[in-house]
Amino acid sequence: MLNNYLRTAARALAKQKLHLGLNLFGLSVGLAATLLILLWVSQELSFDRMQPKAAQTYRVSQEFVEMGVSVPVISPVFADKLVANFPQVAASTQLGHIQSPMNTVTLGTEPYNLNGFVAADPRLTDFFAFNALEGSLAEVLASPNKLALSSRQAKRLFGQASPLGRQLLWQGQPLTVAAVFADLPENSHLGVDAVTGLASMRARGLDSMLDNPAMNFSFTYLRVPDPKAVPALEQGITDLINGLAYDGQKIVRAKLRPLTDIHLHSQQLVEMKTNGSAQSVWMGMGLAAFILLVACFNFINLATARSGLRAKEVGVRKALGASRGQLVAQFLTESVLLTALATLLACVWVELSLPAFNQMMNSQLVLDYSGPLGLMLPALVLLVGLLAGAYPAFYLSAFNPAKVLSGDLIRGQGSIRLRKGLVWLQSAISIGLLVCTCALYTQLQYNQSRPLGYGKDQVLVAKDLPAKLYEMGDRLAGQLDKVSGVRNWTIVDHNPTEGLRIFRTVTSNGQKMEFVGMVGAGFDLVKTLDLKLLAGRDFERRFQGDWYNKDSHSLAVIINRQASLQAGFASPRDALGQDWLLGDNQHGKVVGVVENLKLGANTEAVKPMFFALGLTNSVSVELLARFEDRKVPALVDNLTVQLQRLLPGQVIDIGFLDSQFQALFDQQRRQQRLLLSFSSLAILLTCVGLFGLAAFSCERRTKEIAVRKVLGASRGQLVALIGREFLALVLAGSLLAWPLSWWAMNDWLGHFAERISLQPLWFPLATAAMMLLAGATVAVLALKAASAKPALALRYE
Repeated sequence: MLNNYLRTAARALAKQKLHLGLNLFGLSVGLAATLLILLWVSQELSFDRMQPKAAQTYRVSQEFVEMGVSVPVISPVFADKLVANFPQVAASTQLGHIQSPMNTVTLGTEPYNLNGFVAADPRLTDFFAFNALEGSLAEVLASPNKLALSSRQAKRLFGQASPLGRQLLWQGQPLTVAAVFADLPENSHLGVDAVTGLASMRARGLDSMLDNPAMNFSFTYLRVPDPKAVPALEQGITDLINGLAYDGQKIVRAKLRPLTDIHLHSQQLVEMKTNGSAQSVWMGMGLAAFILLVACFNFINLATARSGLRAKEVGVRKALGASRGQLVAQFLTESVLLTALATLLACVWVELSLPAFNQMMNSQLVLDYSGPLGLMLPALVLLVGLLAGAYPAFYLSAFNPAKVLSGDLIRGQGSIRLRKGLVWLQSAISIGLLVCTCALYTQLQYNQSRPLGYGKDQVLVAKDLPAKLYEMGDRLAGQLDKVSGVRNWTIVDHNPTEGLRIFRTVTSNGQKMEFVGMVGAGFDLVKTLDLKLLAGRDFERRFQGDWYNKDSHSLAVIINRQASLQAGFASPRDALGQDWLLGDNQHGKVVGVVENLKLGANTEAVKPMFFALGLTNSVSVELLARFEDRKVPALVDNLTVQLQRLLPGQVIDIGFLDSQFQALFDQQRRQQRLLLSFSSLAILLTCVGLFGLAAFSCERRTKEIAVRKVLGASRGQLVALIGREFLALVLAGSLLAWPLSWWAMNDWLGHFAERISLQPLWFPLATAAMMLLAGATVAVLALKAASAKPALALRYE
């Protein structure tokens, strides 16, 4: 019986070449797009699920509520205390993230930055799967002055030779390579390429970092068997951290983030890797569902539209004794067979599209036919085949054989209403996706072009330099003055593309202001960053007394407009010359007021802040240099040479401020490309479906068109007659698309501190664009039908 169904299905498909071509194209493109998105979504959802007892593992974060800042690190002091103080915690481990410039090592005479360098305790391998290729990772974690390298890090430093026993100089003492481990998988949030034990830090006299409860640099993970204990545990950890690190003040709120949620739900400062976005994953899943639905809708529409052509076949089969169940099985077999062919073609589309898709999404996806998604393909064939073929199968098998064979078949309105309903839904999806694309594109353009309060173009950034640069003064100036093409330069704790990291309690004008952002800076700050000066002056070299004085604890500060307003000054000029008590008996004299800076990405509101001349709380700083428009590579090389003379043994990494700014929006750009690419596919599939329906509509109405033409109807009138019903459905689709897309985009835009307004014009424009595409698709066939000679259709009447 199955063999008969397959032969019959193959013959039926072969006889219907246009139907077969349209359905194969529509289903294959829809399935290919769905497979691509599902590949990416499954990769994003798989992060850290391979780790031992991943469901019981949590990472501790601190939320500085008043500052609006959250960090995924705490002091190393707390790792053991959390196990000792809270019975809910079964075990803990910690990774002290060693950032530049402290991660600089020397191999021979050549300095290197050890990317992904951590100091961990011996319990690291209980929480995370490290595959040792050579040596013993346990020895590295338990002993001082040992080092383990990832495979790629070992090749970078030592080439193809075995690194075991080789030595690197770190903080003036040797580290011996005692292990090599396999590169961590891409779907891990850990960015670890070099591991040493915490004992190695103590051996270098870094006890002050390890024993200071307010020194936050350790990623700390807890194993909590009972998830119901998490809320009470968070409160207990909050009280413990506030008590030990902040003298009992309610400064922070501790949060436990499940390990498997980190990649998609944690976009905090000092993450080991750039994490993904749950919003992007939901967007991808929605697009996959929409595209698959549009493809299935096309199949249903085309099958029911052709019902009259297969009515006699059904009548004959029923008259010969075929049951309705057998007919349903036959039509479902056709549907599944067509879906199987479309899936094979879809796999070809996927293989051809993967390189471009990987580049677009910054991923390394491969369609593994022996993997979970590959094994799901047969199930996907059945699901789509049955989903798309169910209604046509039951609809066609319900024909009355007597009426069909007597020529008295009256087509029910049910199938017509269904086809119109599906075209309406397809149109609504396409219009909604067009509106969402407009909103996403406009917000991204606004983020990149909005006034920032600083000039990002033509500024070089030498990042991760040691803070001792502040102490070099005239030596630094002497070296940089030799660099031809540098107009102005300054030192800052961090550049404006990053959020605030250090906050102070400030008293001025009788106002006590908590959590005011502080950024250490050098001379010529305003000139170098092209800040908008509202009152006062820049940090100028001729005023050497502005520099931080360690004896008198005095310095000059430049504040932003928000700080001036919060201190109660009516105008920026009123703030000049005022004394700001910065805590720790430090006094800052306001010498300038600048416009508010939009720091980092466009997700946080403007905060009060000040720049402190010569005062820093950072271990690393950045050199900013505004350059003239000339040969940039030579300028970078010259600047690198001069900095290396000042900082021997230091890796000099120079980039561009505008490039760092653009990198802030990589995630949004990926969202935009994802939405634009697959919205275009959804619209294409909608047009394919309309083309198929229009073709059968013209075929069915051939005689009607001929009669109307004989009676004097023009081509334009006939095209309008055929296209009117399709355009009306597209127009009606906007009634669903407009409110849903407005709600979705308002929710998405709510994540931005500064957002665009949804433009009312987008909605009718999206509808008009869809009507234009639909009209053009239908008009091609309608014009052909209207151009046919009436005699050819009426010669037998």
